[in-house]
Formats: sequence, C-alpha cells, structure tokens
Amino acid sequence: MPYLTGVGSLMMLLGLYLGGTAFKWSLIIGEDAMTEYGLFTTIHLAFADVKGYTVNQNFIGIIPVGKNKATIKLYGYIAQREELADWVATNFTMLDIPGQQAYGQISYIDENHVLAQDRKLEKLEQAHKVTTILNTLAGVLVCWAFIYPKPYQWASFGCLLLPILALIPYYYYHGIIKLDDTQSNTYPVLLGALLVTPLGLMIRVLKDFNLLAHTHIWTPTCVFAALFMAALYLNRRAINTKNKQGLITGTFTTVVVMAYGYGACVLYNCYFDESVPGQYRVVVLEKIHSSSIANNSYNLNMAPWGPVKRSEEYQVEAELYDDITVGDTVNLYLKEGRLHAPWVEIRK
Repeated sequence: MPYLTGVGSLMMLLGLYLGGTAFKWSLIIGEDAMTEYGLFTTIHLAFADVKGYTVNQNFIGIIPVGKNKATIKLYGYIAQREELADWVATNFTMLDIPGQQAYGQISYIDENHVLAQDRKLEKLEQAHKVTTILNTLAGVLVCWAFIYPKPYQWASFGCLLLPILALIPYYYYHGIIKLDDTQSNTYPVLLGALLVTPLGLMIRVLKDFNLLAHTHIWTPTCVFAALFMAALYLNRRAINTKNKQGLITGTFTTVVVMAYGYGACVLYNCYFDESVPGQYRVVVLEKIHSSSIANNSYNLNMAPWGPVKRSEEYQVEAELYDDITVGDTVNLYLKEGRLHAPWVEIRK
C-alpha cells in the first residue's frame, strides 16, 4: 500500500502539472517578437533572433540562432491553425524536410543525404511499430493480471519478463526508441512496456501473497532495481536528463523500478518456495470487503496464532472469502520463503 500510495500521488502530481501547463500556456505575437508562457517558464524570442522553423507531424518549431535561446514549439491544435501556420511560413525560412526533426537539422540536401534520410525515417517507422506492439502487449498483460490471472504463472511471469525483453529494441534502435518523449512527441516510446507492466506485477503480488516480514526482501529489491535502472540509463541517447521533464521522468522511473524489484522478489520468494509449512488452526474474527472501480479486496481478520501475538488482517481469494463465516476456524500455513521472508497461506 505505501508503494501504491506513492505511485498514485506521483501520477496525481504529473496530472496536475500537465493540466496546469495546458491551462496556463499562451503565445503572444507582437510586432517584432513572440513570447510563449508556460506553467513555470517564459520564452521570449525576437524575430531578428529566429533562424527559421521546422515542421513534423507533432509540432512546428521556431528555431533561434545559437544554442543559448530556447525553441518555441507549437503543438497540436495550435499548430493546425491555418492563419498561424501561414504566418510562420510567410515570415520565416523552413529549415528541414518533413520528418527531419527526429534526427537533427541539416544544412544541405543532396541525393546521398536524401537516401540516408529515407533510411532513417524507415527505421523510425519500424521502431514505432515495435513500440506499439510492446506497449499494447503490456496493456494486455496488466489487464490479464488484474482481471483474470489464470494460468497464474503466465500472467505474472509475463509482467515480470516483458520489461526485460523490451530492453532489446530499446538498445537495438540506438536511441530512436525513448523511455519518454512528452516534450516533442516525435520518437516512439516504451513507457508502457518498461514502466507500466512492473506496476501490474507489484499489485498482483500484493494481492496474492501475505508476507509477515519484509526484512529479507529490501536488499534484493534494491539490487534488482539498481541493475534495471542502470540498464535503462546506460542508453543515454534514449533518456533526456537535462531539463525538468527529465527530472520528472527520472523520479517516476525510480519509483516504478523499485516497485518492479519488489514485485519480482516477492514473486520469487513465494512462488518458488519449497519449504515445509507449519500449520495452525486460526479463528476468523471479522470479514472485511473493500470495493473500488479499480480493485476489490477481500480480507479476513484473524485471531492471534503462533508467532503472531495480536489479530491481523490477511487478504484471500473471493471464493474463500464467500465460503467462510465469522467464527469459523481455518488452516493457516506459515512458510519460510525462498529469500527467507516468511509468508502465510490460508485455506479452509
């Protein structure tokens, strides 16, 4: 639950940031300059300092002379306004051919360059198809893990392995595939396959396994998360670390990767546990059902037993929950755990 709360809070802050940006954004065009107002930034660009403009399917970029000034980017509906597009084309020089923005500006065009450009655009289109397939598969796996995780090993291990498999195209395309590209919306991204699927895995293991102690889980979780984080950030061309968006992406990535490590370690600790369990007969004190749009939770409040000296709540399957009444005695099995993190399993 602390992980869910942290991720939910982070997503809420991200939503507020994007909503605030959309609400605050405006573009003022004067006689000799233009000014773009964002949520936290203001970009003022004199017409005399404009080198030209670039165009792709996502935005029109007003490019300044030199690198010490920021580019003004006109996205979506604003870029599709005919009067604005005509004004930009009339007053400035076009610097590129369509699609060139994804690979940097060029100063001249010859036959060899056009052929090279075509190959790059073909590779970009191919990368878009690959990321679409992987991100769609990630969505299917998460829905499968939430709604009907049977056979269990396919649903859970699919969520575990997909982010690792997604690292192959992430490196194969040499920086064309990004972890996040919300600033330009030009490159294909693997946000779903690399960062959403781990959340599905973590939530799945939280619902399935009742750990008594996490002491032996945190060290392997941190090691696993550090290795996966290193795998993501060693591909420096795929991640922007130089602005506020990079900070937001890095923070979100860190939280999700820790959740991924936790889910992987709990799954290994419990699913592959072959220890001989200790059996206890425990009285059910209370049944607790909580329901929301995204989740149904079925808990049993159990009387003290064995090493547990006070009543505790344990999550169970809906079928077992419906088959038990308050005052019933159930079998509780205490297992050692593959990573020596003890956990319990409840049966009637």
